[in-house]
Amino acid sequence: MKFAKLPGEIAEEMKYICELSKFIIKGGENDEADNEGRMELERNCTNCNSFLPYPLLGVVEFGICLNDNLFEPYIEELLENQNYDCCLELVEQKKFDGNFNCCDDFSMVEIIGGDSSINDFVEIDINDDETLNKIISSVSKNKSVEEYIDKFQSPNPDIRLKAFESVSCLAMFGNDAATKLLINSFKEIPPPVAIDDTHFKLKALRCVNRVDLVDEIFPLMVRDLYETKSNNQTRQWISEILKFFNIHRNRKDVSEFLKKILREKQFTYRIKDKVKDILFEEGYF
Repeated sequence: MKFAKLPGEIAEEMKYICELSKFIIKGGENDEADNEGRMELERNCTNCNSFLPYPLLGVVEFGICLNDNLFEPYIEELLENQNYDCCLELVEQKKFDGNFNCCDDFSMVEIIGGDSSINDFVEIDINDDETLNKIISSVSKNKSVEEYIDKFQSPNPDIRLKAFESVSCLAMFGNDAATKLLINSFKEIPPPVAIDDTHFKLKALRCVNRVDLVDEIFPLMVRDLYETKSNNQTRQWISEILKFFNIHRNRKDVSEFLKKILREKQFTYRIKDKVKDILFEEGYF
């Protein structure tokens, strides 16, 4: 299975999921050499018997510790019915990132390979690309995006850009929470002033610019065309905005806005000439 087209941290996570799935379904490659089929996992809370993921679906880093006495009245409902509603406020208050170091009560979860009942029940070939694609799609669609919220607020542009790349990948697999976070984070990027701002926004747009998101992107491009001061530092971004309008010029809202530009005094003759090319010359790019 090829992961090269996925952002780094997403690719590593998908590799782990596929290897874990391969181990569970096929029983591992060498049961005798690997402690009778037991997979070696890191000593952190996510791999502890007392850790309960929240939410339950997808690759989830956050969860609660069932060793916490406050959850004792709800243990049966949580484990047997997977019902968080019985103590949702408490769960929200107590959830934590399970990737951190474990405590003294750590009890390693056991994943035993070679279980014939699993092989009999799940007849799939985990080495098949189609199967792995289904696993990746399911995991990505349900993955929590909570870990990326703080990254989008980082003062480091490289961290923010990696967040855009990772969340964009999840959004492509139909993760609605990722799509919402992606659009909202792009919306928060102010119109560029310096050349570094322009380069960052161009890269971020590549993560957001999808056909199914045109309705959300269009008003943001309109806003930036009005608010971006045209100069050598920002010209690339203005050109990118016009390219966006050119691609979608057959949309009624786009064509009406372009006609509006021709009537407004704040836009330069240079911009208006390019708009005329888009409207009347079937594009200028």
